[in-house]
Amino acid sequence: MITDFIDFSKVYRIEAIPSRDSEELAKKGLGTFPGITQTVTATWNDKLKKFSNTGFDENDTVVLRLPADKRKEVQERIIAKREELETLMGMPGYLKPTSEAWISELCITEIEVGQDLKIRVNGHTNELRPAENYKDAISLAVIFSNPTFPKSKADISDPEYKNAKFYLTTSEETSNFNKGKIQKTRKANIEMAKLFDEAKNKQRAWEIAFKLGLVNKQKVDGEVLEMKMQDAVFNDKTGKTLEAFLEACEFDNATLTIHNMFQQGINIGVIRVSPDGYYHRGHNNYRKTKQDSIAYLMSAGMEVEMAELRSEVEGRKKKHNAIG
Repeated sequence: MITDFIDFSKVYRIEAIPSRDSEELAKKGLGTFPGITQTVTATWNDKLKKFSNTGFDENDTVVLRLPADKRKEVQERIIAKREELETLMGMPGYLKPTSEAWISELCITEIEVGQDLKIRVNGHTNELRPAENYKDAISLAVIFSNPTFPKSKADISDPEYKNAKFYLTTSEETSNFNKGKIQKTRKANIEMAKLFDEAKNKQRAWEIAFKLGLVNKQKVDGEVLEMKMQDAVFNDKTGKTLEAFLEACEFDNATLTIHNMFQQGINIGVIRVSPDGYYHRGHNNYRKTKQDSIAYLMSAGMEVEMAELRSEVEGRKKKHNAIG
C-alpha cells in the first residue's frame, strides 16, 4: 500500500508461489509455466483523470483518508522520493500521477519465468536494487501499491492474494527462511533415521506416511515406503510436506493412530459431515474441525465412543479389503 514505509536501501527479490492447481508446477516451485510474462503497472483512473497505484501520488485517496498528522508525514515522504528519482533521471514531473510516463517501458515491470525455470524481472535477474537503479525503485513502488501482489512470503497464505503467481521478499527474509528450512531439514533427517533404521518403528513409519497421505493400504514394502517418504518430504518445494512430517513426528503412537483412524473413518464413510458442518458418526456429533473432533474423542468420558468408532472402522475396513 502507498502508505507503507518502503525501505529503498534493501535488496528485494521476486519469487514464485508454487501453484495450488498444478502438481507439475508445484513440484518445480512455480506458479506459472515458463515463457509467460506478468506485467505490474499503474492503472488509469478515468474518473480522476490520473494514474492509480503509482506509489508516488501524495493525493491518493488512501493517503487523504489518513489523520492529518500522519497524512502530512506520508505526503512529505512520497514527494521527497518522487522528486529524488526525477532529479536522478533529469526529468522533473515525470512521475506525477497525471504523467503519460506510466505507460512507458520505464514504469512497467515485467516478470517472467524462463525456460531454465529462473525468474527474471525486466529482463534481468529476479533482484530489485532500488538504491542503485531508478527503474528498480519505480518497480518497487508500483509493486507495493498493487493490491493483488504479496509483499512478503508471509502474505502468500492470505486469501487476498490467492491468485498471485509471485511475491516480493528481501534478502533478509529469504536468508531467515533458508536458515529455518535447513534446521527443519536436519531435524527431519534425524526423525527419518529413527523410523527406518530401527525395525521396531515400521508401523509408526506407516502411520506417519498415512497421515501425510502417501499410503492407503497396510501392506507396503519398507524400502518403497522409505523412498516415497523421502521424496515427498525433501523434494516438495512448498515446504508443506516437511512441516506436516515434523508435526506428525511430534505425536506419540497412540495419538498418531487415533488421527489416522479418524481419517480412515472419513475415507470409508463411517464419519460424515452434517449439513451444519459437524463431523459425526451416526447420531453422535463431534466437532466442526478434524483437530477439535479428535481432541473431543480423546477427552475424558469418551472412551466408549472411541471404542465403538474403532470397532466400526476396523469392521468396515475388513469388508472393503474383502471386496477390493
